Amino acid sequence: MNTNEIKRAKIKEITDNGRAENMRRNVWRYLRAMGASTTDQIASRMGMSVLSVRPRVTELLQLGLARLTGKIHSNGVYEAIEAEDALQMTEEPLHANEQLKFGVDFI
Repeated sequence: MNTNEIKRAKIKEITDNGRAENMRRNVWRYLRAMGASTTDQIASRMGMSVLSVRPRVTELLQLGLARLTGKIHSNGVYEAIEAEDALQMTEEPLHANEQLKFGVDFI
């Protein structure tokens, strides 16, 4: 299984009801419903610890299900990316400049 196949499987897992880790799926659903938010805002409104939310947002970023849209003070502001868009991004090959950005060397 290559990297894109793994990402596609994880995206489907998160977006399918009842199959992914609840916390990560709930954070993604929150961002979809409420719009761009900081991890502090997500944690506060969901009644969770920010220390539990931050890793979930990082996982969503890595999977392409969220993106950083800006900053409020020193906090990142994140928004959800729809599953269809995230899946489409896994089908497009990385260009050389994107490989450098992600620190990935494809040979």
